[in-house]
Amino acid sequence: MKVAIQGVEGCYHQLAARQYFGVNTAVIPCLTFQDLIDTVENNPACDAGVMAIENSLAGSLLTNYHLLMESDLVIHGEEYVYIGHHLLGLPGQRIEDIKEVRSHPMAIKQCMPFLRTLNGIKITETADTALSAKEIAEYKSKDTAAIAGEICTDLYGLESLIPNIQTNKQNYTRFLIIKKNTIPLNGGIKDKASVYFRVADEPGSLLKVMQIIAAHDINLTKIQSFPVIGEKWLYYFFADLILPKDLDFEKVRQALTQVTNGLTVMGTYKNGL
Repeated sequence: MKVAIQGVEGCYHQLAARQYFGVNTAVIPCLTFQDLIDTVENNPACDAGVMAIENSLAGSLLTNYHLLMESDLVIHGEEYVYIGHHLLGLPGQRIEDIKEVRSHPMAIKQCMPFLRTLNGIKITETADTALSAKEIAEYKSKDTAAIAGEICTDLYGLESLIPNIQTNKQNYTRFLIIKKNTIPLNGGIKDKASVYFRVADEPGSLLKVMQIIAAHDINLTKIQSFPVIGEKWLYYFFADLILPKDLDFEKVRQALTQVTNGLTVMGTYKNGL
């Protein structure tokens, strides 16, 4: 397998790829999420992509919903990754020698109470957690530490000076596994579906959708609204549905089509939880 990820090697996207496809999975690093989409769509050497879609603390990545909707890719699966931030440095580095800590702004925010205990340090925001770790290894920065995942210790020869420095220990990110719609999906259990749709701008239109979902004993685990670009105060709705065993989802799809505008099934796949 060759899997496109956003970020450099050692990022949490790579960890998600390893968890889903196996530890020996080769990755194709991409600078941005748009690059990731383009790579999965156009690079014949790429088998799939891994894309973050929501975090248990920070919420949804709305831009990524738009990117998926505008692409021809399908959701093949999902993977939940525990985000354990480590303070990483060169082998033998001492905490008292650290003058600067570098990492992605979100990682810094999630570790700020710990960082406040390190007196007199400079905090520098960077584009990527793993990139911060990689640069310390490349430049042998003895007075600099990075906040990144433990996976970077093996990849870049660093040490975990202090593990799990994030404030909230229940920090998870959900990643989607995406593929071309021309690539056959694996068989097996498909008990989750992701869809998006519009409804008429009139009273009760969204309620009709909810009534169909409830009537089929479907668990609606997520519904996210976001604006229709170019149209004033109109919205799409993105929904994640947990499907009961033996449910004929095609019949549900047909029923939902009758009460929505432009219902699109982005994928049916195995629930990652």
